[in-house]
Amino acid sequence: ILKMSSIAYEVKSKKVFELLQQVAVLPPVKRRAVHAFMGAAVGDAAIRPFHWVYNRTTLESELGDSEKPEFWPKSVSPFYDLPTGRRSCYSDQGVAMLRSLKNKKQFDRTSFITSMRDMFSPTSEYAIALKMRKEAYDPAKRLEERQPVVGPYQQSAVSFLLQSTDKGDHPDNETADPTSKESDGFCASIPLISLLCSGMGSSQSRSYLSQHQIMKEEFFPQVLQAINMLQTNPVSVSHSLTAAGLLGNIILEGVCACEIQQILHTIQQQQQEMPIDHIDYAVIIAEMKVIQAAVDSQEDFIGFVEKHGKPCANPGCFMGGMLAVCQAVAEKKGYPWAIRNILRSGGCNCSKGNLAGACLGAAYGVHYDLDINGPDESPLGIPVSWIVQTDGIEEILTSCLAL
Repeated sequence: ILKMSSIAYEVKSKKVFELLQQVAVLPPVKRRAVHAFMGAAVGDAAIRPFHWVYNRTTLESELGDSEKPEFWPKSVSPFYDLPTGRRSCYSDQGVAMLRSLKNKKQFDRTSFITSMRDMFSPTSEYAIALKMRKEAYDPAKRLEERQPVVGPYQQSAVSFLLQSTDKGDHPDNETADPTSKESDGFCASIPLISLLCSGMGSSQSRSYLSQHQIMKEEFFPQVLQAINMLQTNPVSVSHSLTAAGLLGNIILEGVCACEIQQILHTIQQQQQEMPIDHIDYAVIIAEMKVIQAAVDSQEDFIGFVEKHGKPCANPGCFMGGMLAVCQAVAEKKGYPWAIRNILRSGGCNCSKGNLAGACLGAAYGVHYDLDINGPDESPLGIPVSWIVQTDGIEEILTSCLAL
């Protein structure tokens, strides 16, 4: 906020406030669907200055005793440098999906590829920064001290998709690196999850069974298609589909679907009554029991992430993101507490921030912490002061409202 002029800040705040008022009058499921991707995008932006900081000494030295590390005024990432408020590649893949869904009611492979190729075109900031990064990492310069590359960081999953569609696309084309265990596919799918749940929420008369039939027959197949554009590795797919289903339940049912006991019950019941292909239930249930034990014992979040995985790969990303959600709900700490904890945990915190931000954004909605009156849904929700600091939030809100 301090970096924005007072006039620019007032103009942006007014526009964002107007959009949030439109969101506030939506039916509950549609409102939570908008809050899901907004929560993911804001959480990503809040964390982004500390993306991929693995050195705990560096992290703690920079943060000191700050209680509000979000939207740090300078980039600390050792790999790339962006202005505060900008989002990572994880979130931008979600924006590419959001754009591809315009005037659509379901996932469209061709539209998504087109949107991704536009977002990461040869003249984009991503392509320019990637060229500089390749030069900086030239083997001939391996002994030189590397500075963060100015510009956004294009992740390998994106590069693989771009290369595989350079000469066009066909249905059997493999667009995903089969070795990748990361969460690009889930992060990109969040707007699709919101769209599909918005449609499911339009009927209030559906039974529990019919809702789960729709999830199995319509929701999961489309989300799987989207995930497979960026990841096909079984570990990634299993965790991404599980995260997608849990987020879908939160959008449909609200904060009660975030409670660890309810999550575990839902997964176990799904396994028994209507199992979803590609989900490894034995592994997922074992991991959720580890998370349940951590919630029950109020285990230190940073220590948990250190133990179960700071890097981008699953299962570490999934387990860290889900613990942040479940602890925030169990301890009634909410969205800001979870995002700050994820930021402080270091490593690939943006991917975890997308997962936790989407779930808790959908669960708690918006908190009007600025000097403006608004339909405050929960003091545990996404702070408006964070929303207005997030780059591109007007497009995100406008496009989500149009879905």
